[in-house]
Amino acid sequence: MGMGTTLTGLVINYKTVTICGTLGALSSIGCLFYEGFNQVLIFAPVFIFMMIIPGHVLNHAARKQKNYNFAPMFKELNPLLHSELRLAIMSILVSVEEAEFSYLKQQTGATAGNLSVQIDKLNKAEYVEVIKTFKGKMPCTICKITPKGLEAFEEYVDALKSYITLPRV
Repeated sequence: MGMGTTLTGLVINYKTVTICGTLGALSSIGCLFYEGFNQVLIFAPVFIFMMIIPGHVLNHAARKQKNYNFAPMFKELNPLLHSELRLAIMSILVSVEEAEFSYLKQQTGATAGNLSVQIDKLNKAEYVEVIKTFKGKMPCTICKITPKGLEAFEEYVDALKSYITLPRV
């Protein structure tokens, strides 16, 4: 296992991983010469050298590096639309010209408070236009999907399709 870590470090050109793998391999050879409880005492640093430190170094490097050298298999899903309720709101608004708050509440089964919060998030992202009016003396909130919202929704649907239609190997 230590040699595998060493080779990985050499291949990806990380000295820390190479050194830790080598130290781990040498320490594991040292385990062969000790019996009983001493073997257990040696195993802990071997495990740290071979697994913990290289894993931490590689994980940290991967987080720092935003531009990966591989093409992602799936398109990224828009996190704003990935919420179940926000996706439901957008799905309804795509199919109608506009919708009243009460209609969205009935169709989604959401509470008024939760629906209001999610519509506000979509409005701040400029995906939905919110129009406050009155029906007689009663307040009436009307929601419409914006061109930006329609584009985002279509991109989201295309991204989902990439998950469904994988290329055959």
